[in-house]
Amino acid sequence: MKSPQTRRLFELFIHSLLFQVQAIELLSKNPGSKTPGIDAKILSNTFNSKFELLKLLKQFRSNKIMPLKRILIPKNNNLNEKRPLSIPSILDRATQALF
Repeated sequence: MKSPQTRRLFELFIHSLLFQVQAIELLSKNPGSKTPGIDAKILSNTFNSKFELLKLLKQFRSNKIMPLKRILIPKNNNLNEKRPLSIPSILDRATQALF
């Protein structure tokens, strides 16, 4: 079980503006941030795009988790076979990066 001090530090970190900005920067450097999820939004490398995501990320406790976008991609060994790939929304990816 986590100690109360550890939980308090964790809460401070995830609510810290510095950690939230770092999560968005980490996500923006990932080529997968250009892949739209179910909400069809992508994270462009502009200030306005990152700022809008930061405003949404600051309210991560009240955000509802969106369904995943499922697509089928070809398997490496056989082009006739396909495997499922699930793509979360950009806000869900930012929340995962924050945690």
